Amino acid sequence: MPQGKLKTKTNQPPPKKKQSGVKNKGITKKGSFKTVPKKAAQYEKFKFQKAVSKTINSKIETDIKAVAIKQGEGKSLKILHSAEGTSKN
Repeated sequence: MPQGKLKTKTNQPPPKKKQSGVKNKGITKKGSFKTVPKKAAQYEKFKFQKAVSKTINSKIETDIKAVAIKQGEGKSLKILHSAEGTSKN
């Protein structure tokens, strides 16, 4: 003779799915929370870095030109790529 109660199969409802929504949806926050899109911010950063490097390179180039002209006073200085265009000095 079996001891204890017999196990019976029961139909249980499936477990509820967790909702991944925004909590506190009805609450409004004070102040303005403006967020910049990530790609736009990265583009602005890239533009700034490029402008800074361009100005630094131009300053270095003018300094080197001045030193080269000063050291070779009797010699002519030929510049391959000038800022004005294809004219050679």
